[in-house]
Parts: sequence; structure tokens; C-alpha cells
Amino acid sequence: APTAVRAFEWHTRFGHRFHLVGLDIIRCDQTFFRKILHNFPALRRLTVRQPILDSGIGSLEPIAAAPALQSLSLVRAMHTGIVTWKDLAPLGSCVTLQSFTLQLPPASASRIENLDALGTCARLRVLDLRCCHLNVEELQRLASTGSAAAWALETLTLKECLLLPQHLTCLRGFSKLSHLDLSLNRTLTTTEGLELCPQLQVLVLTGCAYMEDITSLGHCAQLRTLYLTA
Repeated sequence: APTAVRAFEWHTRFGHRFHLVGLDIIRCDQTFFRKILHNFPALRRLTVRQPILDSGIGSLEPIAAAPALQSLSLVRAMHTGIVTWKDLAPLGSCVTLQSFTLQLPPASASRIENLDALGTCARLRVLDLRCCHLNVEELQRLASTGSAAAWALETLTLKECLLLPQHLTCLRGFSKLSHLDLSLNRTLTTTEGLELCPQLQVLVLTGCAYMEDITSLGHCAQLRTLYLTA
């Protein structure tokens, strides 16, 4: 993937002839993140990997400049000094957003709060949150009947997240949830609560070393694929 600097070199040479709709870059800080979204308004897919040293992305506020954005992936691109992510509000302006990935560094102690903005994304089909702490109440609100995402979400990844049984109970609110990835979870011991997800077809429990009880999955009538490898 090119760096943010190389992306702007391309824009300087060819920006008057072409409109980029997809971009996958590495080593990006807040300044470049803002410039990318401002200078490439036609972007539909944006993936940012790795920060510039310790100066990664600290705010999603520039997202408002990309009204056509359908997919946003931030893969270990966030500012390493941030321990609580509270401001996801700018995502609420992305009415076309269909996929959002936020992958924090492994063993990160970062928390994600205020998921309410994602609840306004009526087209959000794929949500991938990795290596983070999720508040049960926040997830419950996202899956509530008043959340547009609750009626649209089909694929949810909570890989390497610290989850409790209460988190699983919340998932019943996602009426179309068919693919769930809970791999590498070190706290879950039971799948109780997932029997309340009527459309669940694929469940990934790879690396869930302390999982002891999966009997509740016998009530998941639509379940077709189960990954249980250690």
C-alpha cells in the first residue's frame, strides 16, 4: 500500500484527470487523514494502516468531507496515546456507510464508547471492532429497536475484544445478524445468549481457550458453520 505522501504525489500529477473511489494507504497521521478526505471527495472505500510513529489518527471529524464513503477501515492507524474512543459521532454523517472497521493494536487497553452514531447508519451491514473494550450498555443501545443499524447489520466481528455473557445477550437485537466472529476471546466461557439470534448462520470461536459450554447453539436453527479450533 502507498503512504499518504505518495497518495498526494499522485493527486498532484493526475488529480485533474481522475477521481479516486478507493484508497488503501499506510503511515497516516491526523493532518494527512484530513487532507485525504478533503481532496478525494469521491472516495467510496478508504483503508488506513499504521500510524506515522506515535502520531496516528486522533479524530474522525474529517469524515464529514466524504459524503460518498461506503467503507472505512482503520487498521492499527489510531493515535497510540488515546485510551478511550468516545467521538464516533462524525460517522453519523456517513449516510452511505456500509462497512466500518476499527482495529486497535493487540493487547490494547483502549475503550470504545458512544456507539450511538453508528446507530444512525441505516446501511451499515458490516461492523468490525477488534482488540478493544466495549461497554455492555453501549452495545445494547446499538442493537435496540430504535437503532437503524439493528435492522441492517449482517456481519459483526468482535475479535480479541473483552466480552462478557451480557454482551452476547445484546446481540439478539440485530435482526439480520448472520455472521459473528468472536475469535481469540479470553473471557467467554459459554455461548448462552446466542440462541436468541434467529438468523445466525456462521459463528467463529477460534482461539476461545476458555469456552466450556456451547449447548445453547443447539437452538440456533439457521447455524450452518461453526469454527471451534483452539
